[in-house]
Amino acid sequence: MTYISPKALFLNKKFDESFNNHKKEWASLLGHLFGDGGFSCKKVYYCNTHTSLLDEFENTFNFLFKNLGLNLRRKEFVLVCDSVYLFHSLKGIDITYILKENEHSKIVFLKALFDDEGSVSKQGTISIMMKDYKIINILFNLLKDLKIKNLTKYKIFNKKYQREYYAFRISRQENEKFLKIIVFTHKHKLERANKNTHFNRVKLQEMGGQFKMTIPRNKVLRKGWKKGQLLDIDFNEKGNLEIVEIKENFKKIEE
Repeated sequence: MTYISPKALFLNKKFDESFNNHKKEWASLLGHLFGDGGFSCKKVYYCNTHTSLLDEFENTFNFLFKNLGLNLRRKEFVLVCDSVYLFHSLKGIDITYILKENEHSKIVFLKALFDDEGSVSKQGTISIMMKDYKIINILFNLLKDLKIKNLTKYKIFNKKYQREYYAFRISRQENEKFLKIIVFTHKHKLERANKNTHFNRVKLQEMGGQFKMTIPRNKVLRKGWKKGQLLDIDFNEKGNLEIVEIKENFKKIEE
């Protein structure tokens, strides 16, 4: 027979009550833990160099657990809780539960993870890369549920860590919709994404069964593009043209 201490029984009951009554705060906490946080050496921790995100995690943690006698230690960019009980309880949560939650909880969970692990390129492309395919798949499906559908999944090999990561990127045409739903706390990501929310329409001209398209250089939003380079342009799910990437110049292709 497994012995359960009175304190563990008390915490079990309080955790259940908290989880059922504070869905939004739990979604935020778990989003951050699966982002820049984790469970290690029987400790729960969160690490981030941005003070605003550290404060957000600390405030959420204190709201949920401070009355239960669980406290965080803060040292520079790291927050740690030494509770073994909390370690086992949080690690045992099946995170797929978030797929069945209300829309607000889904948004809070997405916001926490994109603030931590998401990136915004100089051209404004929002993407996210993680080791755990299950989390990437959950995020992908949550965005689809929120009608953000122009997404591209891919894998990438990280030479520094010698391992494969799973990722997806969001079409820049979805930036405006994404930012209306999920507002970054991370200021640099928000600024970059906001700069790329509007696009110019381009007309196609048919010539002998082929389409010819001319894009003025000042209308190309991709920085670093030079005359003679090939722009990889493709149709997205809405049937609109989108610049996907800049490839090598024409001379190298002909060789």
